[in-house]
Amino acid sequence: MALLTDRLAHDPMLADSLHEMISTVTAIQSSAAILNDTPDIDPQWRARFQRNVFEESERLVSESSRLAAYLD
Repeated sequence: MALLTDRLAHDPMLADSLHEMISTVTAIQSSAAILNDTPDIDPQWRARFQRNVFEESERLVSESSRLAAYLD
């Protein structure tokens, strides 16, 4: 763990990328939880949350690809 902490402290690209990925995963989880836990949600809001999940998942794919390319 200390090695990762040191690497993150000295590699801003890695730190930023991991932060972006964690933020995106959290956004996806929050939207998915709302969709799952609110069965009577207004159809317009349901569509909005579904769009959020889709857009955030695309963002996650993009960021993870960028990180993989950086680490290669």
